[in-house]
Amino acid sequence: MEVRTLEIRQVMIYKLVMNPMRGRCEDRRIAVAAYSEQPLRALLESEKVEPYKDPGPGGHGNELTSDYSFHKVFRPAGLLEWYNPPHDDEDPVESEWVDRDWWESEGKRAFDSPFID
Repeated sequence: MEVRTLEIRQVMIYKLVMNPMRGRCEDRRIAVAAYSEQPLRALLESEKVEPYKDPGPGGHGNELTSDYSFHKVFRPAGLLEWYNPPHDDEDPVESEWVDRDWWESEGKRAFDSPFID
């Protein structure tokens, strides 16, 4: 039997995963990510505002009327403005181990969502 020892270099990435208001709202997307969960939870709390209606052209893509309103709960022009709030029984923070070399060389640059260092 052959035995070898490998060095595994990985980094933990935390993701705030939420439902978007536009596009396929059934899908959950990464809204923002970080190296620890605390900044994500702080962002989620700091972006909350009193619920408000934002009139917009059309809706989710199916509504074509100009009198459709989005019901929002996050700060206008903020990172989370176009996301629905998580359900009470849902933890929106997820974590994942990724290869550190890949992350440092190209992964972070290719990441589509904002990243909090």
